[in-house]
Parts: sequence; C-alpha cells; structure tokens
Amino acid sequence: MFSLLTKKYASEAKKEYYSRLLFVSLIFLIITALTLLLSLTPVYYFSNLRNKALSDQLDNLKKNNVLSNEAQVDELVKNFNETLAVISPELNKLPTKDRLLDIIKMRAGGISLKNLSWTDKPAPNGKFFVRGIASDRDSLQKYIQALQAEKIFSAVEFSRNSYYTKDTDIDFSIDLTYKP
Repeated sequence: MFSLLTKKYASEAKKEYYSRLLFVSLIFLIITALTLLLSLTPVYYFSNLRNKALSDQLDNLKKNNVLSNEAQVDELVKNFNETLAVISPELNKLPTKDRLLDIIKMRAGGISLKNLSWTDKPAPNGKFFVRGIASDRDSLQKYIQALQAEKIFSAVEFSRNSYYTKDTDIDFSIDLTYKP
C-alpha cells in the first residue's frame, strides 16, 4: 500500500490521534463520575436530614419535660430506634457464627449438609433448618442423637419421610430451635 505521508507527518498524525482519544476518554470518565455523584447526593442528603430531624424532635421533647415519665421515655426511644433502623438497618440479626459451627461440628461421618438456613428472628429465639444427605440410617441416627443431646436446643424436629423408604443416601430435614 502506498503511503502518501512522510514518516514525520505520519508520526505527528498518530500523536494527534492518540491525544484526541485520551482527551475524549477523560471527558467521558469525568462525566460518568459527576453523574454518579449527582445521583447519590439526594439519598445521602435526605437520610441525614431525616436523622437530624428525629434527633431534634427527641431533644425538644426532653427540653419541654414531656418526657417526665420513665415509661414514656422508654417507649419514645424504642420508636425512635425503630425509625432509625429503617434508615440504617442492623446487620447483627443473623445467627452467630458459633451457632452455625455448632450444627456443622456435630455431624458424624456419612453426613453431608446441603443447606443451612434460619428465620429472620434474632439468634436467641431463632429457628434453624438443616437439610442434607446421610449415607445410611445409622449415621443419621447418630447425628440426630448428637443434636438432641446438646443443651443449646429447645427442640429438634426430624422429618422421617425418606428415613423409612431408603437404606442409603437418605435425604433428611431437621428443624432446630435454640433455647432463649
């Protein structure tokens, strides 16, 4: 192919092309960052505004001696905390790692766990659901007895549907309730 430009002009054209490409890329990056910043600003502003309004409302009630009764104070603080929980929900409502590890550690040989799940209630009153496969009835029986022997459970409920129908590879489902 014929080159109509000299090497000097070709290199200058290439430099000009890359500088324009860099300029357009930087402009695009700046516009994207500004758009992201502008879209997140109202959320941050309104959540801070709501938090400040609730704090001011509680301070005003304290100053006006409306909160003379201790029961009223407790009720108002409880309502205040519930309202704030909507803005910044607590992440500590999941069961503790220790409780899940207790369930896993108690399993004997021949037990494989497929699923561990729990209710939304706080951990002391929570109910856990264990699903899995046992290699035989003996290993399943030992696992259930180990769970029942622990003093941390108030109830151990076992679904016996496939327990009687199969001798090996038994699907099981156990519902555990922790003592409060």
